[in-house]
Amino acid sequence: MNTIMKELTEKDVIDAINRGIAVFTEAAKEEGRENTPWEKEQIEDSKMFIKKIKRNGHYFKHIVELVEKNYIEESIILTVTLFEFLMRDLVKDNKNLWFYFPLMQFS
Repeated sequence: MNTIMKELTEKDVIDAINRGIAVFTEAAKEEGRENTPWEKEQIEDSKMFIKKIKRNGHYFKHIVELVEKNYIEESIILTVTLFEFLMRDLVKDNKNLWFYFPLMQFS
């Protein structure tokens, strides 16, 4: 069986996340209830993740455009900015793990 995997696009990922949000929303509606606090948290986290995907995609496309126009210095500055966003997100999204790092043994 020869299957060709399609490359996921930004739109594919956002659509999948939105479908996940819809599952929570529709289930609560069908059951005639409000979303649980956990469901609400998952929905909000998903919406924030969509915003980050769109932001990163915007910056990446802009960096590529700058490189294509031979604006190398400007593309480097924007790349550093995007890197700062990614690092900030990494630290904030994993803040619950930072407490345990001193307990870990690194070899």
